[in-house]
Amino acid sequence: MIKISIRCSFNIRQVTETDWHANTASSPATFVLGSTAGAPSTVTIDFPNKTVEVLLPEFEVEDGLVSCLKNADKVYANAYPVELAGTIEAIKQAMQYRARRVLEHAKYFLGLDHIADDVITDWHEPMWSINSVAFQRFPGLIGGAMGFRHSMPLNDKTRAALQEGLDKDFRPFLAMRHLYRAIQESSPRFKWIDATIAAELAIKEFLARKQPDLEVLLAHLPSPPLLRLYREVLEKHAGEKSPYWKELDNGSQKRNKLVHQHEAIVVTEAEAIEYVSVVMKAIHHLYALLYPDWVISANLKDLDRVGM
Repeated sequence: MIKISIRCSFNIRQVTETDWHANTASSPATFVLGSTAGAPSTVTIDFPNKTVEVLLPEFEVEDGLVSCLKNADKVYANAYPVELAGTIEAIKQAMQYRARRVLEHAKYFLGLDHIADDVITDWHEPMWSINSVAFQRFPGLIGGAMGFRHSMPLNDKTRAALQEGLDKDFRPFLAMRHLYRAIQESSPRFKWIDATIAAELAIKEFLARKQPDLEVLLAHLPSPPLLRLYREVLEKHAGEKSPYWKELDNGSQKRNKLVHQHEAIVVTEAEAIEYVSVVMKAIHHLYALLYPDWVISANLKDLDRVGM
């Protein structure tokens, strides 16, 4: 194992350009973030350039990773041996944590409401060093991104199907807003939380449309856990349980830990992407049960191929 230093930057996400400089420093401000083990990190907020730079002086990595950093032209995390891919992800998480910790500290205690909810973008210009003096660029480190590999085209067939849906008053679940927010979210933590909210809302909306007399109960009584909703309740009212009830149950439990024990739980980008994909499949299964003869419902499975 070798200890290396790591440095990188993040762009600050902002809600609006308005009054960006009104209550922010005109020059960079550097903060020290202590550590229970190893040397403290430094985090520099540069509001004029809308960036946060993090310097982590000590991070222990495998000898093999250092060899890859020295010799590779590009580093794709999902092409590494498992142990090295995990280290890359751990480095990224460590840097993100420090950037968010300091920037959120400033945002909430100084009332900087022009900074967005997820305060930083993905990292850029990551660099590493063995002696903390001569830094070298990570060799084209590539992060994951999420999106549809295939979408349905708008053609005569799908236009007619969409028109049928309008004529029959088929409506997308409001839960889809949370699902698409999860798809577009860059933070794995918030991606996971939004996906779980989507799963919770979707099953309630499904049941309210399938059995309208349940709507009042669903709106005013505490919800059963997703395990029961997607298994026993769905089987009773739709004739079959969700194929994804186990994953949704595990995902819901992890969401609760992310909300209440967020500093103790780490979700990787790959894990969050896979979970959002599962939630999407579960919701598309609900559409197929709700609108079984609609060609759009039958083809929604073609959108399930979501990944890095």
